[in-house]
Amino acid sequence: MLDAFLALAEWQNLLFLAIGTGLGIVVGAIPGLTASMLIALTLPLTFHMDPVSAVTLLIGEYVGGISGGLITAILLRMPGTPASIVTTFDGYPMAQNGFAERALALGIMASVVGGIISWGFLAGMSPALARFALQFGPWEYFTLVLMALVMLAVLSQGSMVKGLMAAALGMAFALPGIDSSIGQARLTFGSSAMLSGFGLLPVLIGAFAISQILRDAATPQESGRMDMPKSKLPIYRSDLGYAPKLLRGSVIGTWIGLLPGIGANIAALVSYSTEKQLSKEPEKFGTGHEPGVVAAESANNASIGGALIPLMHDIVQRHGITRGNIVGHSDVAPARKQDPGELFPWGQLARLRLALPRPTRNLMDPLWTDSAFMLALERFGYDIAEPEAAVVAFQRRFRPELIDGVIDGECRAILLALLLPKPRGDE
Repeated sequence: MLDAFLALAEWQNLLFLAIGTGLGIVVGAIPGLTASMLIALTLPLTFHMDPVSAVTLLIGEYVGGISGGLITAILLRMPGTPASIVTTFDGYPMAQNGFAERALALGIMASVVGGIISWGFLAGMSPALARFALQFGPWEYFTLVLMALVMLAVLSQGSMVKGLMAAALGMAFALPGIDSSIGQARLTFGSSAMLSGFGLLPVLIGAFAISQILRDAATPQESGRMDMPKSKLPIYRSDLGYAPKLLRGSVIGTWIGLLPGIGANIAALVSYSTEKQLSKEPEKFGTGHEPGVVAAESANNASIGGALIPLMHDIVQRHGITRGNIVGHSDVAPARKQDPGELFPWGQLARLRLALPRPTRNLMDPLWTDSAFMLALERFGYDIAEPEAAVVAFQRRFRPELIDGVIDGECRAILLALLLPKPRGDE
């Protein structure tokens, strides 16, 4: 972990982090654009970058994209991202009541705190959290969906019938396309364009943005502008009283973010509903209540972390990939690639049986010549067209503390152990 901090502290990585976060905020604030789209556009630019700088840039874009959605959600009632839907419940009424800057300040504060708390949980408890996430099966996911439907009933204001009708309409939009469970087309009516179903973001824009535009067009306005702060956004010492709510929302977001396919929008909804149930003034939620903004934004940002390990496990299970075939770019193309680099958590993945472990037990130097070592390295799966690059890639993967391209006794002993049926390491 200390090595990761030291790598991030280099000025170029901090610069890329700032650039990525800034770009993400701008893109996230534009309805119809998402952090995923921004990452797809900038990914080709990272191919020739240092691996740490490239990952830092992409992570900054994703985090900024999730956070940026709160700007238009609060000011215009148009969520920039699906994760910002819940923020509109209280953020927009606050803006309408003349407290737009306060809503923005609370949203930004909650996003920052949620991200930090989520990082703390994941940095200190990644193996335990990953094991928990990987135990989820169909019944657990069914329970989560059922809980989401119950929350719709809880959060429905005014007519319960209208709330249930809206839920039914949403599920109807989700039905067309490829069934994720059995891989069969459903309700496509013979159209190939319907195989991908309805995108969530276009539906959101239609439900929120267009309706709000029509409503604003039909309502006479005394002024065409909204008063915004002339200085910094208001953050007060009394906001420390929101610490329990921030912690609660961050914990909910972290745990839900670990589950594949759930997403930040569900995390925000669960956090918002929980906060409403625990509040002594539940009737204020939806009218411009500050705790509503805090609960939503702390949860959706906290959900960002923890996605790598569940994703890898799903891919491994779906395609029947053995752990010996989980490799990095540098293992496949040692002469051209250096990523994912020596700081990649191979050991953590090995403990979850998602990668080969680094052999550490019963090591024995076979005393091979350099030529024999290269033949064994080729047998293991490395391209040895450029011998030194192949050795460096092998060391980067299995002995990251010393990467010098020199074949020594430790390298020979590690390779011999890897060629045995069951390499033994710290699993």
